[in-house]
Amino acid sequence: MNKKTMLTSLVVPMAAALFAVGAVPANAATPNDEQGGYVIADPGAARVTGEGVFYPTGKIAADTVVVIPQADGSLPNGMTTAKLERLYGPRHSLPVSARSGEVSPRSVSAAAASNYAYLASSASSWSRSFAGPNIIGADAGVKIHYRFTVASSTSQTNAGQGLGYYRGYNGSEFGTWSKWYNLGVADTRTPGSTSVPWGNVSAQTKFRAKCATSTICSGSFSASGV
Repeated sequence: MNKKTMLTSLVVPMAAALFAVGAVPANAATPNDEQGGYVIADPGAARVTGEGVFYPTGKIAADTVVVIPQADGSLPNGMTTAKLERLYGPRHSLPVSARSGEVSPRSVSAAAASNYAYLASSASSWSRSFAGPNIIGADAGVKIHYRFTVASSTSQTNAGQGLGYYRGYNGSEFGTWSKWYNLGVADTRTPGSTSVPWGNVSAQTKFRAKCATSTICSGSFSASGV
């Protein structure tokens, strides 16, 4: 496993050195003085736009990790604030503009697995999102490699998308964006496979599919840090 990433189900020391985030504009305002550590994004303050989902964080240092909880505030893969502090250092508060209210994160458990099933229908453009492993990005250069296949002994051709993250602005607000990236197509001979941006983010990988040659289609996908 690449030193830049780790599954939260494993106890692995985080890398001491973190790198600058290339997705931040060159003329971005100087981050605040709180270096390192982590912030927990408020899912209630997230905004869905044509570019993706924007999680406001305010100006944070390039090496501050952004934790993306589930919609109900649950932290990825049974993480707790105590575990996050041991991994990253102190938690930093979000500015008022980045909060919908006081968030009390809950922890949930999730079993790690190498492959995850998906199911799609031609009745909709894309299937619902299917959850994969939880990944902690240890520096700004982290990418997630998605790979997906179709059900064996079929003539299916399926398209896939994987969720990734990058930092940037939404108007004058700074934060973390989530975005669906195209992973290509897969058939019984060739899997779909692409790496997408992730960076300093702790979150759950997600995949969705679309049937290209059949009414119902299915298969499996995997996601890992690179």
